[in-house]
Amino acid sequence: MPSINQPFDSTLEDVIFNYLDNNTDTNKIYICVAYAKLSGVNRIYDRFSHLITSGTEIIMTVGIDQRNTSYEALNSLLNITSNLYIYHNRSLSVTYHPKVYYFENSTNSLMITGSNNLTAGGFYINDEVFSYFENEPSSASFINNIENRYTDTSSDFCMEATASLIEDLLEQNYICREADISISRTSTTSESTEVGEHIFGSSTPTRRINSGDVSSTASDSDTEVHTDSFSSENDDDFESELTLEFDEENVINASSFWKVLSDNDVSTSSSPGQMIIPIGFSNYFNFGPTSLTRSGAEQSEHLYSSQVIFIDSTGTIISQNHIPTTRTVYYIPAPTHARQNSEVRFTFRNNIYQRTSTQDIILFEPHLPTETEPYEYIIYIIAPGSTLYNAIRTSASQRYGEIASTLVYRYI
Repeated sequence: MPSINQPFDSTLEDVIFNYLDNNTDTNKIYICVAYAKLSGVNRIYDRFSHLITSGTEIIMTVGIDQRNTSYEALNSLLNITSNLYIYHNRSLSVTYHPKVYYFENSTNSLMITGSNNLTAGGFYINDEVFSYFENEPSSASFINNIENRYTDTSSDFCMEATASLIEDLLEQNYICREADISISRTSTTSESTEVGEHIFGSSTPTRRINSGDVSSTASDSDTEVHTDSFSSENDDDFESELTLEFDEENVINASSFWKVLSDNDVSTSSSPGQMIIPIGFSNYFNFGPTSLTRSGAEQSEHLYSSQVIFIDSTGTIISQNHIPTTRTVYYIPAPTHARQNSEVRFTFRNNIYQRTSTQDIILFEPHLPTETEPYEYIIYIIAPGSTLYNAIRTSASQRYGEIASTLVYRYI
């Protein structure tokens, strides 16, 4: 039973992906987690898409307490699961908090349990502790009990997810969009954040009586009250000491993504103005219908308005430009193309790209358009040397990641 102190020994992502690499015939996956964000779902999306297409049964139960699981994450999980369940107890005294990952085929199994949620922080960045059990005879029966409990839709606390239910949960204030999750600790843990219609039940259990207890029944004073609602798991992909006061389970979501610009991204000769976005961030864009190019490639695009903000090495805003039309394309090469790598391509569609430099950070933050601010994204171009740059990119090996927008607001 190896025990892992992430990220020092290994990561949850490494353990899971190593198992899947060595067990390509995995036929069942059950995952039971308290919270899910796009930053975590994106890490598994491609692999699980392939598995579900190949016939693997993938079942997940995800909690939505404190509105820390996002609308976007749930919708993405619908695409890569056989059955997706949502578990929630409206009682403020109870938090749905398990983190269990289970994989099996006809000969091998892997069970992981620890502190890791389905977020980028939980998968490979945060300080987490977990243990894993390979081919443990008791794992199957344990998982069977857990799965039966947390997929039981006859209870008041469990519902099988559908697109319609997820919309209802958003409308009734049980969940938020990633860009809208509040950073207010009180608003996520008090009765002041009222949901609408009561979709889930509410129950406060009494404490289980241990053999050392004098009483044989639990009195009101024995009622268990959870005190772990403010745990320190952070969903920032790349933490610095400046972001530690924001913790995932109360306030934060990875609502923006960034990358370091390469020589090709800023080239004025090779596809000028076009930059390659890591494909894992494709869910940040609302791509339209797919069309075929003359070469047989497939592509879908998202045209949108952006506010582009340039920040110099001192952290000062040196210009702000409203660009009515920017463009992102999801590109799938033609079957005959020598390089079969799908890409997400971003284009400024004007000469503003000429002001970018290699090693600059480009950061995309979704924005809700208003009459006075009619743009869908704020795009920051951040020069090396600023405090903000160093807070986002904490080591030279980091080329891209996701962060909370609140980190940016601290410095501008």
